Amino acid sequence: MKTCVLFAMLFSCIAFSTAQETPVLSLTGDALEDFETARWLYHQTRLEEADVMFKDLLRQNPDFTLGTAYAAMLDFLLFRNPSMNTEKVEKAHSDNYYEQWIAMALVHYVNGHLDSATILLKNCLLAYPDDRYANHLLGYTLIDNDQIEEGLSVLLDILMNTPEYFPAWNHIGYAYLRTGRHETAVECFEKFINGNPLNPSAYDSMADGLESWDKPDEALAYLYRGTLIYPDFAYGWMHLGHLHKKLGEIELARLCYQKALEHAEGIYGLDFIDSIRAYLNSL
Repeated sequence: MKTCVLFAMLFSCIAFSTAQETPVLSLTGDALEDFETARWLYHQTRLEEADVMFKDLLRQNPDFTLGTAYAAMLDFLLFRNPSMNTEKVEKAHSDNYYEQWIAMALVHYVNGHLDSATILLKNCLLAYPDDRYANHLLGYTLIDNDQIEEGLSVLLDILMNTPEYFPAWNHIGYAYLRTGRHETAVECFEKFINGNPLNPSAYDSMADGLESWDKPDEALAYLYRGTLIYPDFAYGWMHLGHLHKKLGEIELARLCYQKALEHAEGIYGLDFIDSIRAYLNSL
């Protein structure tokens, strides 16, 4: 925590004096284009697709610290051990302050140090106040750190300034779920789906909203749409298994858990796979 605070204090002075509209990244050409595509997939919560792209990017650019930090975040979210990537980021040095701020914020998030991640993201935004990715990361970090109103404010500001940035609706929806505003959350998830109807995670989010609103049948319908769009969506298959089990539909639950196990291999970590096996054994 002390290292993070000192880092933030040191570079906040730089941020105030060098505020810019658009950060310049250290990659160029095709590598930069690939990174932007991978990062956009990540921020849409299209984790499996982003994971493939970041792995390809880092095979060609192994010393790209910001890409390594996103890879660590994907390890964390896909139930894999992120330590190899987090340690690589922590040992790296970059003269690109934007990349360093975001990379270290992601690592602190993965390590559970959400206050430190928040400090770094806020200092990044002093230099690049309009950066939608830094704002998005800050918004959902605040929400995950139980600073829901401030996080909501950040995300709603993104949409005010950049209405087409539909991924913000996902985390806005979850913030409203946290405060018991189920109908409003569902409306937000609908906007998330409308932004990209081919995103399976958007249907999973909608299912969370509908399930919390005691509408399990509608939740099932959305989840099946998500797995139809992307059959390898192991997390969606697991969610289907949970819902069928909750409704007493044991054979359907078993089928969905088996699908989750089948599609998780090679993508999700052992913790996820072991949990699916445990769910199957409990039926």
